Amino acid sequence: MAQTRQATLETDTVFTILSNTTHRSLLWYLSAVERATVRELAGHLAPSNDDGSDSRLESHQSALVALTHDHLPRLAAYGVVDYDRSADDVTIGPNFDEVKPFLTQFEDVEIDSVE
Repeated sequence: MAQTRQATLETDTVFTILSNTTHRSLLWYLSAVERATVRELAGHLAPSNDDGSDSRLESHQSALVALTHDHLPRLAAYGVVDYDRSADDVTIGPNFDEVKPFLTQFEDVEIDSVE
């Protein structure tokens, strides 16, 4: 069953999307690269642990499952990303520009809280 995409986003919807840390991280990454595979996104989300342990692999697998079954379909339904499941491809969607100004504000807040 195909999901309908929202033509424009209400401010409350934008804040709902950006209230999720994973969504913010994905959108920041895509704003820099504009196109990525689901595996690349999972690698970005999974904590880096270069010791080759099973926990890194499990974390990457968990990120793949969450992206495929939750985050990407949800963001695609809002038109923030375009997600081609069969090609394993994710790009910036037509409503991304509605989220981007708020995403920039979140970055400023997160940087200030770290400093």
